[in-house]
Amino acid sequence: MPAGYKELINKQYSGVVTSYWFWADQFLMAQQAAHGELWLVNNFININYAPDWMPGGIYFANSDYRNKMVEFYDCPFLIMQKILFDSDKCVGGRDIVDVIIEQVDCGRFVLLMADRFYLNRGFLKESEHQLLIHGYDLDEQQFFYADNSNAGKFATGLQCSFTELRKAFHAACLYLNEPDFSNSIFTFGVDHASGYELNIPKIIHQLRQYIKETRVCFMGSNRNGIGVYDCLLQYFREPWNDAYDVRGLCVIRDHVSAMIYRVQYLEKYFGCNFESLNLFVTLKQKCDILVTLYLKYGITRERNIMAKIMDSLTDIGRIERKAVEILIAELENRKREL
Repeated sequence: MPAGYKELINKQYSGVVTSYWFWADQFLMAQQAAHGELWLVNNFININYAPDWMPGGIYFANSDYRNKMVEFYDCPFLIMQKILFDSDKCVGGRDIVDVIIEQVDCGRFVLLMADRFYLNRGFLKESEHQLLIHGYDLDEQQFFYADNSNAGKFATGLQCSFTELRKAFHAACLYLNEPDFSNSIFTFGVDHASGYELNIPKIIHQLRQYIKETRVCFMGSNRNGIGVYDCLLQYFREPWNDAYDVRGLCVIRDHVSAMIYRVQYLEKYFGCNFESLNLFVTLKQKCDILVTLYLKYGITRERNIMAKIMDSLTDIGRIERKAVEILIAELENRKREL
């Protein structure tokens, strides 16, 4: 490793979840721990629908909502620290570049809000987003960071100069949806000694909750679990609901990808084949087609394409209910054998 160079990613993120920075950042860091993949296997079964944010308002909902950082706080592989900055965006009178380098030297990832317009990636001005910084190169005067691309896909091979990062950080304004980032940055250390284990009863409970379509308490109109499909269908049936945002469908696709990852892990753990895996693989193929159809609809706005999208959503919801029910039965049988 050359002097003046530091990279915290020893094991590349598998890319199971790609739609939103929030989940991908977390899995990237947890993946550095020996058993970090168990965080995905044990959690993130549920998805949630938020009508005010449609059609992009579908996201993973792992527990009762507390704030935007809830999953980071709960992850057993991450040691999080919130660091306040002052009105001129210095930390204890120190420039943000120096602070980041110091944190990375200590083995800590840095998460901060930045205006990506200044990072020369083709974003419009006031494109504020959270960047996860995971390394630096002093000779080249640049940081390595992870973020969504313009298409919403999570990427780790991104670079920006120290000057670009400083400008992007200082340009980010008050962010009402995530107020913690209006006065703070976050750093994360990876706990390599965590004794986290596979939790079969928890997985079974989450799967059962998923197909119950329960409502979420903090916003009565929200819908949890497989009920998201009905909510999407209701939204797409109304001709005046013409906003276009592919991220919600990407979350559904990522959810199915995570289920495949989960069942494959369980097959290795129990040393047997799961019938449900074939159904989830079929669902992934259908989700890929669904996203492609929606992208096409975004260009053409043809109602016959929307009709195909709604047929596909209905089919996916039906198959997934069957797949989850089979998986629950398979896990119940395996649990009795333990």
